Amino acid sequence: MKKIFSFILFFIFISLYFSAFAFDDKFQLYKENNKFGVKDVYNSKNIIVPPKFDGINYCSDENFIVTVNGKKGLFHSKNGIMYMTYDPIYKNIKCYGKDSAVVFQINENNYQAIDVQNGKVIINRADEIYRGYSPYLFRVKKDGKYGIVNYQNKKVDIILPYKYDEIDIDFPNNIQRVKKLNKFAIVDIASGSNITPFIYDDIKRLDRRYFKLGIKGKYALYDQEKNTISEHKYDDIRIVGTENNTGIKIEVKTDNKWRTLNKGEVTRNTILKTSANIVAIPVLIILSPIIVPLSIYFGKY
Repeated sequence: MKKIFSFILFFIFISLYFSAFAFDDKFQLYKENNKFGVKDVYNSKNIIVPPKFDGINYCSDENFIVTVNGKKGLFHSKNGIMYMTYDPIYKNIKCYGKDSAVVFQINENNYQAIDVQNGKVIINRADEIYRGYSPYLFRVKKDGKYGIVNYQNKKVDIILPYKYDEIDIDFPNNIQRVKKLNKFAIVDIASGSNITPFIYDDIKRLDRRYFKLGIKGKYALYDQEKNTISEHKYDDIRIVGTENNTGIKIEVKTDNKWRTLNKGEVTRNTILKTSANIVAIPVLIILSPIIVPLSIYFGKY
């Protein structure tokens, strides 16, 4: 009985030991001559990574973070190429998939990103590199300012230049809040086009669809799906309901009381007209001494 019990414990231990080394259900860590490599789980003769590393962590289908003599780098299993090794005290490696870039933190304020297929450096000497929901868009900080870099089809495009104090990038769509010169705006970070001008003292995302836009303590509601904005007359705005917008209710606060926002108030003005009016009004005022006399003159004919 004791032998059977011991055998069961031994079997459980061995199973746990090897299952701990499984990578993404397709790869398995193995040890040979005190070095680690990776095999195909379904075909042990298929060596994915040769056994020559002190440690291995899974990165993506073709890439593994490996440790050699106390330093870490990236090993591309398909090409058999080792990319960059750095002292683990100072670095971090973030993997974002086989079709995108891998970010290396070289030291405290020195990041770079490489193409995982060929090792080409695509972003270099940045204070910070961060990827949100998109595999192609990176928020990059250089000299204390943020920008957006797109890396797709082996091409680097700076979508937003490095001049922003804040850029949101975590929420799963391209419509994001940005800050510049102490003013906020909403920008499409995939195209770099402004949706609103930089006139807002405060912008907060309420859920995947709505933002509240603040000017001098008064808020408006922006609906990104319908591209509409309410008037700036509310003390506060909130969303009541579920995350997926099923049965949600928009409430606004005026005179210290909350009430449900009417549909007509939300769709009163389009955001583009509102933005154009904000810019056009001061321009018309400035040019009025010229425009008015000209209009009178040509009005005679």
